[in-house]
Amino acid sequence: MSIMKVELIEGAFTAEKKAQMITTLTDAIVQFEGEQARETTLVLLNEVKSGDWGKGGVPLTAQAVMPSKASKA
Repeated sequence: MSIMKVELIEGAFTAEKKAQMITTLTDAIVQFEGEQARETTLVLLNEVKSGDWGKGGVPLTAQAVMPSKASKA
């Protein structure tokens, strides 16, 4: 059994992106352990409240880490 725990800033990812993340991380484990590992691979997404963690001494918010709309063009 494989368990992956991923910490995310709350609100930084849509439900669709989180579902894709679970699928992709599960697929990565299957590449190493074989298809039989799919049913026993757990991916746990834990959302930490925006502003409750930081980098370089500065609190991070969902807005601060999300790509700007201008960069999507």
